[in-house]
Amino acid sequence: MLTRSALAREESRGAHYRSDFPTQDIRWLKNIRMALADGDFKMSVTPVEFTRLTPEELRDNRERAGLKTLPAIDDE
Repeated sequence: MLTRSALAREESRGAHYRSDFPTQDIRWLKNIRMALADGDFKMSVTPVEFTRLTPEELRDNRERAGLKTLPAIDDE
């Protein structure tokens, strides 16, 4: 399940690094869930729910946090 979900994510994020997709992609800011169904794996993808800051708020306030860039947000 872990390998299939990692292969489905076509980006690099955190400890998940792919040499064929070396940068973050805002379109992959999602949760991937895997479940066993009928002897095979079923994958579902859901958007990350922002409970505190939206990507726009992160972009607007990154200087206060001491961040120079946010690749997943700046690469839009």
